[in-house]
Formats: sequence, C-alpha cells, structure tokens
Amino acid sequence: MKTRHLFFSTSLVLSLATIGCSKDNDPVDDTADTEADTDTDTDSDTDTDTDTDSDTDTDTEGDAGGTIEEALLIEIDDENYLLAEESIGFAGDRDFFELNASLGTAYEFSSLSYYYTNPDVVCDTVIRVYDEAGEMIATNDDMPYRFQETDSAISFQATYDGSYYIEVLEWSDWDEETAANGGSSMTYDLFGWTITPGEVEPNDDDEDVADTITDDTIWENWYGSPFTDTASMFYGQMDDEGDVDFWPLVFSEDFDGAFCQFSLWPETFSGWAPEMTLFNEALEPVSQTIDPTIYPTWNFAWNAGITYQVTAGETYYLSMVDQDDLYGPGTFYAGVHTCYNATLSQLEEEGNDEIQFANMLEMTESTATAGFFYTRANGTLVDGDEADNLWIRALDVGGSLNGKFLNVEINAETQGSLLDANVTVYADPGSGEWEELAMTYDHPNNESIDPHIIDLELTQAYAGLVIQIAADDTSAIDAANYWHASVSLSDEAVAE
Repeated sequence: MKTRHLFFSTSLVLSLATIGCSKDNDPVDDTADTEADTDTDTDSDTDTDTDTDSDTDTDTEGDAGGTIEEALLIEIDDENYLLAEESIGFAGDRDFFELNASLGTAYEFSSLSYYYTNPDVVCDTVIRVYDEAGEMIATNDDMPYRFQETDSAISFQATYDGSYYIEVLEWSDWDEETAANGGSSMTYDLFGWTITPGEVEPNDDDEDVADTITDDTIWENWYGSPFTDTASMFYGQMDDEGDVDFWPLVFSEDFDGAFCQFSLWPETFSGWAPEMTLFNEALEPVSQTIDPTIYPTWNFAWNAGITYQVTAGETYYLSMVDQDDLYGPGTFYAGVHTCYNATLSQLEEEGNDEIQFANMLEMTESTATAGFFYTRANGTLVDGDEADNLWIRALDVGGSLNGKFLNVEINAETQGSLLDANVTVYADPGSGEWEELAMTYDHPNNESIDPHIIDLELTQAYAGLVIQIAADDTSAIDAANYWHASVSLSDEAVAE
C-alpha cells in the first residue's frame, strides 16, 4: 500500500476537474472556495509510544469509547490496516482509540467514509491526535488537496514509548459555528499503518547526490499516495545534526511546462522548523519556503509550499533542512507532490515591461455568478524587467467597468518564489493618460506575505485597466522570480 512506486511518465498531471478542490467544484469564483470544512489546526509537538501490543481490534459493533479514559485499544500490523468499523452514532458522539506507540515510529491514520459512499457522503470525519497527557498535537479535517474529499488522514511520529490517542469526530461537531450531527448511518472505517522514512543516504550535498543518486535509484523512494493516483509522496527525517535531505526529480515530456507543487502534510512537522528548497540542475535555488504546509485556500493552484513550472528533461533537487538543527524522533515529515497542466494559467509574453505594451488578459464569466469575470496569469520578472503589465478591456467584462469591484491576488513568496512583489492598478480614462488607482506592497489584513488588492470599487467608465507586477527585491536567478496572479471583476464586493 505504501511501497507502490509512481513514475512521472504516467498520467499524473491534473486538470481542474479532477482536483476536487471544493464542495461545489466550480473553479470560477476564487472567493467562494474557502469553506469552513477544511483544515485549520495549529498544534505543537509529537510525543511517542510503544508498538508492541496486545489485542488487534476490528470494531464492528461500535465499542470505541467516547473519552480518552474509555479509548479502545488498537494494534497495527502489516497484514490488517483496517483497525475499526465505527459510526458517529448520535449528535456529539466522539470515538477514541488508544495506540501503544514506539519511540521514533511514524504512523498514518485515515478515517474513510466518502471513499465508500461517493457521491452520497454521510459522515464527514475529522481526526485529532493527543499525547499521553491528553494534549492535542495534530488535527486533520480534509486531506490535503481533498484527496478523498471530506475524508481525513494524519501522520505523526512518536517521540516516546507510550500511549497516543486517536479521536474521530464529525465535522459539524468540530466546527464551532455548526450544530453537531450524528446517527447510525454516519459510518466510517479507521485505517492505520506505520511509515519508514525513505531517503537514500547519504544525500546531504551535491557530491553525495552525484555519488549516490543514479538513474536506477532516482525514483526509488518516491511513492504513490495511499489515498490517490494523482500525487506522489515522500517520507523523510532529519537524521543527524545539520542533516540535509536531497530528493532528485526528472520530468518526462508529458510534464513540460506543468505547474508542480511540493509541500508537507499538515502538522507532520510540529516542534521543528523545516525549510524546503527547489534547486535547478546547477544546484541554484529557484524556489524556497519556510512554510511548506498545504492550506485549504484555493488561489492559483492550492496554497502549497512551492509551486514551480518545470521543464522536461531537466534534473531538479528538492531539499529539506531544519532551521533549528534539530534531529531524531519528532523530525519525521510526510511530503506531497502533485502537478497541474500548463494551461491552468495564462502565461505572460515578454515585451510587456511598459503599460502601453501590456499583455491582454483573457477574462471568463462565471457560469455560477452572472457579472463575475475572472482569470489567472503567471510570469517571471527576468533580468532587466522593470515590471510585467497585464491589460483588461472593458469590452471583455460586460462593456463597462463603472460600478465593478476589482480583486487582484498575487502569489509569489507564498508559493516559494524568491520575488518580493508589489502590484499597482492603472486605469485608462480615455484621455491617453493612465491614472493610478491603487498600489500596495502588502495584504491589507496581513493574511498573506504577498500583495493583494481587495474590492477596489471602480467609479468611472474606464476603457480598460492595467495590472502591473513589479518587485522590491529579486533573486539573481531569473527562474526564481516568478509570480501568479488571480484577478476578478464583479458587480458586487466579494470579500464579505
């Protein structure tokens, strides 16, 4: 289940239709895709346990306890991943399972309901993990990328020999703004297994990579996800002080120009400070993040740690380090990698450094919301670029801009780019002189490290708008100065 290799020559590139990014699955409205039923958890550390246990349990009669004190003992073995068959029997029902864990062992649990009832989901599960003191250390609502829509899964590493507690509850009970639900039809299966970090050691620097990573071993430790065929996973650990893990990548022709994302499963790295970097063939950093989590917000292509447009045939290296030089149990991580096709976003064309030579954006009207026009674009500030300019014509968004609300979301550093971007909006009043309407370096609510313009109300019948992306700071490597933009115009403000 966890040793199936996934080669990039297979059909891994995703289309928007296969991502399952929200319950309505309409990728039209960027503002409508952030729903409550997604991951929101901030929890600290992993703590451990022993993996030598007494009774295995297939819980077909609903005997999981409703508290930590009443938790049902479960045991993981290599032949039976199914640990329990349960239900959220009544509103507010919570099921607790006790795991006797071993120091340094990494565990993965999933509670599957959607998987069996698709598309008529009855039980929307949430998983939480507690240490032996009853402190919550991890939570997962929906899996990253909604791999199994509303089903949940979580990974953690034991940092002591002893008990951990796995709680399964229903989303409506977990969400503070929703009344708890339950009933005998809200069934789910709890699965669990152990994971072994799989890097090829030594892999700490370019000499190690050159000596130990060959064509024969390059894919040896990239695995198919146990939850989906549209992503691959990788498992590692900071083994020693100053450890660096290099993961090599080569993409086939099928992926030329694809947008590939690299991130960590939420909360598999509590207690240490991971830094994820993508290097090109010359071992130059082209993307880097200290926030590699996958967040539930859909913007360009999910808010993951790194999003990078790859070139077929070139060798890339993904590296993991800990900024605090921690190592050993507790520094385990589960990585996730997936790709989107190159047509997901309109690519800028060079020669657009000045307003009068701006690229025209292709706007699309939402099929769900009349008067809502949107597009996505991407580009790179290459050496000598003063800016990249994008043009929207009034003719392409209903004929008039008067009374419309403009939203511009720039994703650069949030997607691993080394570009410190700013954005300016200019309007064409028809006089030949461009008028500056707004300019920002930041997000107005500090919810992003990239600049956003939210609900800019247009009060004149402008002939068009230009969105200008520039930089406060750039990397010396052109390929690292990339940006993604989500742009919308609507008849009503969308931030409320």
